[in-house]
Amino acid sequence: MIVALQQAARAAPGPAPFQRGVCYAHTWRDGGRDGYGSEASAKTLGRLRALGVEWLSLTPFGFMESPSSTAIEVTQRAGTESDARLMVEAKRAHALGMKVALKPHLWIHRGEWQGALTWKDDEAYRRWFASYREFVRRYALLAERAGFDLFVIGTELKTATARDPAAWRRLAGEVRAIYRGPITYAANWDEASGVGFWDALDFIGVQAYMPVTPRRGASVDELRAGWRKIATDLAALSARAGRPIVVTEIGYRATRDAATAPATWPENDPDPRFDPGHQAACYRAALEALWGQPWLAGIYIWKWFTDSRDEQGPTDFSPAGKQAEGVLGEFYRKPKAGSRPTTVRGPPPKSP
Repeated sequence: MIVALQQAARAAPGPAPFQRGVCYAHTWRDGGRDGYGSEASAKTLGRLRALGVEWLSLTPFGFMESPSSTAIEVTQRAGTESDARLMVEAKRAHALGMKVALKPHLWIHRGEWQGALTWKDDEAYRRWFASYREFVRRYALLAERAGFDLFVIGTELKTATARDPAAWRRLAGEVRAIYRGPITYAANWDEASGVGFWDALDFIGVQAYMPVTPRRGASVDELRAGWRKIATDLAALSARAGRPIVVTEIGYRATRDAATAPATWPENDPDPRFDPGHQAACYRAALEALWGQPWLAGIYIWKWFTDSRDEQGPTDFSPAGKQAEGVLGEFYRKPKAGSRPTTVRGPPPKSP
């Protein structure tokens, strides 16, 4: 009965609120003890709600052995982002009045980027896509069953979307037959303008890790100038595709060079210098440029862990306990400034 009510509310016509979101990450520390569904996470949800966060994206993973693998493995092992833990997290967030996106993600075992997948021939690609299709359908069914409020059909799969846009269009149709809520795809920042199936989705999803300035330790004014240019480009993309944009990820590490190479992971930075002020300045410039734009439907900050701790030390992406947390609260607590259009869903889907 509770799930049915959640689905009815999610599918109801009318305005959709701006998505003031964070990418909510399961912590693997201590065997995942404080990850999704834990008591530590319950406390963190309250902290985020007080900060003004109204949307979360939850991320289950599918695993590949290498960029050329044709099989995707889903695990339900203890300590992982299991279905049961995802459902507990969604239920808790809904009880706090928050909405939740489900954003399945691929992880390659040696940490290689999923945007650079390779296949030796067309048959290998077809085998991979068949495996990926089942991976996405599996989580679309979970999203429908647990009343998730948004579903993301893929994340930064740059080589895959370019290879066969028609297959992705068909996949979007299959997801709609399973899941009644709005759907998007989270394109890498340098992929988004070339995606050929935005019209099959409700939102354009953008992973906003584009360089903001070439100068390390740039001033707030330099960061603002960079973000004005980025916002202009995003507005043009929205107009061309005829869809509002959701910034499915935007993140800056607490380092002096956060704005020059936002996608650099801590383990790939040989000389990290802790600079929480620069991280906060990057967020301020971005949020000033984006806030209130008529083409923008939401923002998700990368990332906040379920235990509110950094995964790999203070120069990691998390804004928790740093100056950036204050900047986030400053914007996310602002009074509502209107609503964004949403898609009205039809009758309940048939079982797949």
